[in-house]
Amino acid sequence: MSHQKIINACPPPTCEPGYEYEAPAPGSRECCGKCVQVACVVDGEIHEVGSYWQPDPCTTVFCEGTRGLVFVSRTEQQCLNVSTCPADRLEHPPGECCAICKIDPTKVSCQPEPKPLQETIGYIVHHSTLYGRCVNQEPIRGLTECVGLCQSGTYHEHDSATPSNRCDCCHAESTKELVVPLKCDNGRNWQQRIRVATSCSCQPCSGPEELEQQTTNVKAVGPSARILRGDGIIPRG
Repeated sequence: MSHQKIINACPPPTCEPGYEYEAPAPGSRECCGKCVQVACVVDGEIHEVGSYWQPDPCTTVFCEGTRGLVFVSRTEQQCLNVSTCPADRLEHPPGECCAICKIDPTKVSCQPEPKPLQETIGYIVHHSTLYGRCVNQEPIRGLTECVGLCQSGTYHEHDSATPSNRCDCCHAESTKELVVPLKCDNGRNWQQRIRVATSCSCQPCSGPEELEQQTTNVKAVGPSARILRGDGIIPRG
């Protein structure tokens, strides 16, 4: 009886860029080694695992994985909506992804400002089950709102590995009562009590629920608090 021995010839250990030759592990049944990926190859350029680069200001590409299992991921920076920013304050810094709306130097502090009289006509609305819809037909003098800019940003604390956010908003600090005469659908007059800001300060921003509660307690007048359902004052006329 004769025995025939077959010997396989392995190809030369040459690999493409980003790959390295890996010989069979000792005791393995594999005869030949193979090329395993050890780096990312993008547009002919080799990037080591753990590296990142920016092909454009809005995109960051990462080379991730381990030997033999390497992949490319990317993130796209999301820009704030600046479509309502006045043209003289809109700026797109060179090399940056997003355009920014520069701070209006005339509103760098948080303070009460009177609302233009013409804009206060029809501003306060009260719905009464007895008298229907009541609205002010005359300008409201002394209607003030808190207007201005407060500090916000993302900061690193000395004892934390992750950044923390801080956002301050322009809130009413103290208020006073204002009586606004309204005219109702049935012709009756209604005197509505509201509270307007007399002083303002930068305070931590509130969530929607907390903000709604603060608005109810303070009755500060603004676009989100125009429809009032309080009892007001006994109607006249």
